[in-house]
Amino acid sequence: MTIAEWVDNDQGLRAPAYAFSAARPVLFSARIAPQLVGMGLLEAIDEQTVLGWQDVDDADGDGISGKAQRSVDPVTGDKRLGRFGWKAGASSLKHQIAAALNTDMGVMTSVFPKPDCGVMQQGCGETGQELADEHLTDLIKYVSLLGVRARRDIDDSEALRGENIFRELGCTSCHRSELTTSLHHPLAELRNELVHPYTDLLLHDMGPGLADALGEGVASGAEWRTPALWGIGLSACVTGGVTGPFQKQVCAPSESYLHDGRARTLDEAIRWHGGEAEASQKAFVASPAADQGALLKFLRSL
Repeated sequence: MTIAEWVDNDQGLRAPAYAFSAARPVLFSARIAPQLVGMGLLEAIDEQTVLGWQDVDDADGDGISGKAQRSVDPVTGDKRLGRFGWKAGASSLKHQIAAALNTDMGVMTSVFPKPDCGVMQQGCGETGQELADEHLTDLIKYVSLLGVRARRDIDDSEALRGENIFRELGCTSCHRSELTTSLHHPLAELRNELVHPYTDLLLHDMGPGLADALGEGVASGAEWRTPALWGIGLSACVTGGVTGPFQKQVCAPSESYLHDGRARTLDEAIRWHGGEAEASQKAFVASPAADQGALLKFLRSL
């Protein structure tokens, strides 16, 4: 699978067109790797808090429905709130990490002791645990405690004005700015913390422009979990890496946003929003350039 070309629409936004070395699959979806910081804090948010934000039938008429993904815990078999992945397909970090080891790397654990062969393939690997539980536990703890960098420009008047504009345009209907973690997470560092992730962990219909053909659980192709925005102002350096000699390296930014990395700037990412977010997107586009700039400066401060 390769990106054959980038196709521009009438708004100057680009979308990838894919080519395949063999037959084109009926179902596929290109995804970039999500950020890892703050995942333990997202896991520590009480499930009932998230479920309380659901409004599947848009009872309040604000155009934002939001629904919870229901994911089967691979250890207990219980249905739990989905939290991780672009469609919130994993209920816990143990679920997410063990699934990534199995599907992406072919490493079996006690959680997923069988290889991910798919329905069309037989005998693609041996069954059995390859990674000891103690090492899986260490990996889960490491990812759980990856911290979020502090917000920058907290005294910058333009960034603060952008934060108000972000709220006024309705962006916080999905990108909730303030949450408190529960008292019951196994790791004491994650309990009862006031955090600012800018997500509700719910699925939202983002319109046909961002839809793919690969649903997951209760999520349709057009529905995506609200991504957390903390750290987004630093993500271009993560994507692009650094340049220069050792200990004198500087950021070589390369911006890449949305599930398939199509957006080259935060401005483009906003303009791709449709569906439940279309009203906020149109309000952003109709805003004066100075207001747009302030909002973007706020996002870059996160």
